[in-house]
Amino acid sequence: MSSKVIIKLPPYGTTARLLVQDFLIFLIRKNGSKPPTVSIALKRDSVEFSGPLDVICDWINGELQRLGDWLDQKLQAKFGDIPLHVNDRKFFKSLGITIPSKAKFGQVVVNTLKSVNIQPQQLSEFSNTSISVSRTSSTIILGTRQNARFSMFQPLFYERYESGFRFMQGRFGRGRFSLKFSIPWGYLLLAGFAISYAGYRDQEMFLLHAPEDALPMFSELVKLKMYYKLSSIEELAKVAFDMISVIEKYFMNVGLISPRLSSAYYLLFASVLAQQLGKTFDAPLILLFDRIMVSGRTFSLISREVLELSSLVNKMIKLKKSTLKEIQRVSRRALIPGFSGREYSIYANTCSKLFLALSGSLPVTDAAYYYARVLGEYELSQLKDLEQINRKKSIISSVVRDLLQLISCR
Repeated sequence: MSSKVIIKLPPYGTTARLLVQDFLIFLIRKNGSKPPTVSIALKRDSVEFSGPLDVICDWINGELQRLGDWLDQKLQAKFGDIPLHVNDRKFFKSLGITIPSKAKFGQVVVNTLKSVNIQPQQLSEFSNTSISVSRTSSTIILGTRQNARFSMFQPLFYERYESGFRFMQGRFGRGRFSLKFSIPWGYLLLAGFAISYAGYRDQEMFLLHAPEDALPMFSELVKLKMYYKLSSIEELAKVAFDMISVIEKYFMNVGLISPRLSSAYYLLFASVLAQQLGKTFDAPLILLFDRIMVSGRTFSLISREVLELSSLVNKMIKLKKSTLKEIQRVSRRALIPGFSGREYSIYANTCSKLFLALSGSLPVTDAAYYYARVLGEYELSQLKDLEQINRKKSIISSVVRDLLQLISCR
């Protein structure tokens, strides 16, 4: 017997929406584990799954467990872990999760997702979202009101705090803002965290998300047939998820790199994506990158970068892998904490010029010249071994030739 399961997206402007959307993108991506008996229909603010109820339930549980393994891999790769807030213990204890006295949030999430067991009758919770508004407060409710007994996880409720703007004014007013959820919704929020968590370093937590309107945008793009190479929602979802996972896998290999210079971070992300994805894309390549300050048990948003990487990635794909690796090296160098003085300015200016040139705002010849004449000569002056000098000269020459060939590729 065929049933319909609807998962609604939380309201715009909330971290909850980003987290749930990240999970849905993972769930429906092409080459995922979608059962053949399940079909997907994408609405503006919800995703509908049709098929046998027990099959849909088993599929969701299996993907949640898989994300527990994925988060565990990141924690094992020294992504760092964040404090577990005392207020969050209520949810985990209600599931029977054992919580050691010095437990960390990420590890508890791993244990929770690995032991997930949503029942078919609980799936109807996902179709219930509402907002309760009074003169002094506003509450987003995920699930039925009688079951939404838990408050939003503290590390994922950082939008309460100001970050150069007043969050949600005009939508929820100036009163107190809160979010409540039921147990099934809690699993989805934690799954979104498992996907988006990009590390914790120097009292800062980093999260990578698909853009807030990704799923509605995918639906419109498919309807309009704007990207003939990516003709289905599942294909667009795969690209969106691959972007997040490729960056996180890179961090797992080389270590977490804190943002310091936006042009260097753009270059780093775009070059990693170009190297790993390996082909041009018609689809928009956009990431949201959140930096959250962790002060004791308080979490507050420092900044949210919207990284539009489409043109940069498609330009970089034309470069050799050796050139992309060199761009990554220079970018990482400009992002080293505590790095300053003349040496830092050389790397920072190199990143700035490469970024502008690859974005089409500066002649490629100018960036190639600065890379060879300024950065190249500086790095050569630091070497004494003849073999190392010759190897460095060879790299510089190869990168310059590769950059200049972009002129003829226009």
